[in-house]
Amino acid sequence: MKVTAKVSGLKELEAALMGLDKAATRKTVARNALKKAGAPVADRANEMAPVGATRRLKGSVIVSTKIEGEAGKAAYAKAMRATAGNKALATKAMRDARRAAKGTMPPVMMFVGPVADAFYAKFVEFGTAPRINGGQFAGTKHPGTRPQPFMRPAWDAMQDVALARITDELRDQIMRAAKRQATRRAKANG
Repeated sequence: MKVTAKVSGLKELEAALMGLDKAATRKTVARNALKKAGAPVADRANEMAPVGATRRLKGSVIVSTKIEGEAGKAAYAKAMRATAGNKALATKAMRDARRAAKGTMPPVMMFVGPVADAFYAKFVEFGTAPRINGGQFAGTKHPGTRPQPFMRPAWDAMQDVALARITDELRDQIMRAAKRQATRRAKANG
C-alpha cells in the first residue's frame, strides 16, 4: 500500500528550508522531520499487528529511508522477459529508466512498513484468495486467508498526528540548522 499525502500552507517553511546553505542539510532536515512524523504510524501499526505462528510481525513495522521497487528494477524485469533473458539489453533498460526518473523523484522519501523479514505482511494485510496448491502439496486446495489489516487502520488513526508533526518537526529542525549555520558564519567572519 502506498499512501501519498500533500500538506499545503507550508510556503514559509519551504522558503526557510531553501534558505539553508547546503542541499545536504536541507535533505537531512526533511529526512529527520519525516522520520519523526512516521513514528506514531509505525507505533500504532505495531500495536495493531496480529500475532501469528512466527510471532515476527508484531514489532516489525519501522520508519526507514530504504524504499523498494525503484524505476530501474521494473524496467530490468520487463526487458528480461521481453528479450528472453538478454542481460545487456535489460541493464541498458534499467539505466535508461533510472536516468528518466532522476529528476522526478522527491528529494526525500520515507517508508513506514514491515521489515524485509516480514515479507508476508502484505498477505496478512490484504488476505489471500483460495487456490490449488503446487509443490509438495500439489493438488490440495488452500481456502485462502481473510484480511487482517493493520497498516491502513494505523495510518487512518494517526494521519492527523503524523501530518501535524511534519510541520512542527520541520519548523524545529530548520530553526536548529539555521542557528548552527549562523554560528558557523559568525566564527568564519571572526
